[in-house]
Amino acid sequence: MASAEDDWRKNLVAPKRDTRQQTEDVIGKRGTSFEDYFLTREILMGLFEAGFEHPSPIQEESIPMILAGRDMLARAKNGTGKTASFII
Repeated sequence: MASAEDDWRKNLVAPKRDTRQQTEDVIGKRGTSFEDYFLTREILMGLFEAGFEHPSPIQEESIPMILAGRDMLARAKNGTGKTASFII
Protein backbone atom coordinates (compact mmCIF):
# COMPACT_ATOMS: atom_id res chain seq x y z
CA MET A 1 0.00 0.00 0.00
CA ALA A 2 1.49 3.35 -1.04
CA SER A 3 1.60 6.02 1.63
CA ALA A 4 1.67 9.78 1.18
CA GLU A 5 5.43 9.44 1.68
CA ASP A 6 5.71 7.27 -1.42
CA ASP A 7 3.31 9.29 -3.57
CA TRP A 8 4.99 12.71 -3.48
CA ARG A 9 4.78 13.12 -7.27
CA LYS A 10 0.99 13.17 -7.49
CA ASN A 11 0.66 16.83 -6.41
CA LEU A 12 3.48 18.14 -8.61
CA VAL A 13 2.95 19.71 -11.99
CA ALA A 14 5.05 17.77 -14.48
CA PRO A 15 6.25 19.65 -17.55
CA LYS A 16 5.18 18.68 -21.01
CA ARG A 17 6.98 15.51 -22.06
CA ASP A 18 9.87 15.99 -24.49
CA THR A 19 8.93 13.97 -27.56
CA ARG A 20 12.14 14.58 -29.48
CA GLN A 21 14.14 11.50 -30.41
CA GLN A 22 16.79 10.76 -27.80
CA THR A 23 20.24 9.63 -28.81
CA GLU A 24 22.27 6.99 -26.99
CA ASP A 25 24.36 9.59 -25.14
CA VAL A 26 21.36 10.88 -23.16
CA ILE A 27 19.61 7.58 -22.44
CA GLY A 28 20.74 5.99 -19.16
CA LYS A 29 22.31 2.57 -19.52
CA ARG A 30 21.99 1.25 -15.96
CA GLY A 31 18.25 1.70 -15.53
CA THR A 32 18.68 3.79 -12.39
CA SER A 33 16.39 6.53 -11.15
CA PHE A 34 17.24 9.69 -9.24
CA GLU A 35 15.61 8.10 -6.17
CA ASP A 36 18.39 5.47 -6.18
CA TYR A 37 20.85 8.18 -5.08
CA PHE A 38 18.95 8.92 -1.83
CA LEU A 39 18.52 12.59 -2.72
CA THR A 40 16.30 14.77 -0.55
CA ARG A 41 12.63 14.96 -1.39
CA GLU A 42 13.03 18.65 -2.33
CA ILE A 43 15.73 17.84 -4.87
CA LEU A 44 13.69 14.97 -6.31
CA MET A 45 10.67 17.27 -6.60
CA GLY A 46 12.76 19.91 -8.37
CA LEU A 47 14.18 17.35 -10.79
CA PHE A 48 10.72 16.01 -11.59
CA GLU A 49 9.24 19.49 -12.07
CA ALA A 50 12.18 20.42 -14.32
CA GLY A 51 11.40 17.45 -16.55
CA PHE A 52 14.16 15.05 -15.53
CA GLU A 53 12.84 11.49 -15.48
CA HIS A 54 15.95 9.29 -15.37
CA PRO A 55 19.65 10.06 -15.10
CA SER A 56 21.66 10.25 -18.30
CA PRO A 57 24.88 8.22 -18.63
CA ILE A 58 27.04 11.17 -17.51
CA GLN A 59 24.76 11.64 -14.50
CA GLU A 60 24.84 7.92 -13.67
CA GLU A 61 28.64 8.11 -13.55
CA SER A 62 29.09 11.48 -11.88
CA ILE A 63 26.35 11.81 -9.24
CA PRO A 64 27.59 8.95 -7.01
CA MET A 65 31.16 10.29 -7.13
CA ILE A 66 30.07 13.84 -6.35
CA LEU A 67 27.84 12.68 -3.48
CA ALA A 68 30.82 10.76 -2.09
CA GLY A 69 32.72 14.05 -1.91
CA ARG A 70 35.15 13.26 -4.70
CA ASP A 71 36.43 15.87 -7.13
CA MET A 72 35.39 15.23 -10.68
CA LEU A 73 36.21 16.34 -14.17
CA ALA A 74 33.68 15.25 -16.78
CA ARG A 75 33.50 15.61 -20.50
CA ALA A 76 30.36 14.94 -22.51
CA LYS A 77 28.37 16.33 -25.39
CA ASN A 78 26.15 19.41 -24.93
CA GLY A 79 22.73 18.63 -23.51
CA THR A 80 23.68 15.41 -21.73
CA GLY A 81 23.16 16.64 -18.16
CA LYS A 82 26.58 17.73 -16.92
CA THR A 83 25.30 20.93 -15.30
CA ALA A 84 22.40 19.13 -13.62
CA SER A 85 24.90 16.68 -12.10
CA PHE A 86 26.87 19.58 -10.66
CA ILE A 87 23.76 21.29 -9.28
CA ILE A 88 22.47 18.11 -7.63
